Amino acid sequence: MELLKELGTWMADNGEAIYGVNQTNISRDINGIQGNSVGLCSEKDGVLYFYMLEWPGTETVIPIMKSAISSAILLKTGQKLKTAVDSRGRLTISGLPENPVDPYCSIIKMETEK
Repeated sequence: MELLKELGTWMADNGEAIYGVNQTNISRDINGIQGNSVGLCSEKDGVLYFYMLEWPGTETVIPIMKSAISSAILLKTGQKLKTAVDSRGRLTISGLPENPVDPYCSIIKMETEK
């Protein structure tokens, strides 16, 4: 019962990143390899969701990002995160808390530039 309650809470917090999303190649290289070992992306209506399966600490880098990002937040808390793209096109997301906001999978919601 406890696990089902936890799952229900997680789904309530993160449902928009689960229902109606599509697989995306936005962070995959030409060989189909995911660009970041911490997590993976999906998309829905111009919004990207980055599912962090391992917590990276206060910052993570997605070395392959084929779309410009205008803003990023932690989905569960709404905390704004900083994004920067270096000269090689790598996206750095910083301002993450030291510890994960969800014990199983924390999600970053990223708005793409129109």
